[in-house]
Amino acid sequence: MQNLAQHVQREKAIKALYQMDFHLEKSGNQATREVVAAFLDNYDDVDTLSVPNYLTTLVDGVLASRYELENLIADSLQPGWSLRRLQKIDLYIMEVALFEMLYEQETIPPLGAISEALEIADSYSDEKSKKFINGVLSKIYKEKFEAA
Repeated sequence: MQNLAQHVQREKAIKALYQMDFHLEKSGNQATREVVAAFLDNYDDVDTLSVPNYLTTLVDGVLASRYELENLIADSLQPGWSLRRLQKIDLYIMEVALFEMLYEQETIPPLGAISEALEIADSYSDEKSKKFINGVLSKIYKEKFEAA
């Protein structure tokens, strides 16, 4: 199971975060295993399922860094906007991308993380949301990486 493409692992991380939002009793590990099990179709024993390392890194990393990630996103929103106004899936796409931009630069360059986020947004969001995600992540990129 470790050979799942990183793009697919990003999608699964976003799905696990989304699932955890609606099932607060689930841990990151449990939600991640269930998302991977659903991907495999009819996997009987979710508890023994091997989850790819990068998928675990993304889910655990976003959960551990959520306060920082959400503050960066909130600070990049237009006046009058708040995190509560965002579509949940768009927020999770941005959180995963931002986590990669900040902490996984050896795995993917920051601009690559933005590109991946936009590709995932093609499947899970509309064009308006995709442009919004691009604007927020690009603003953070300029502030964090071009100004440095």
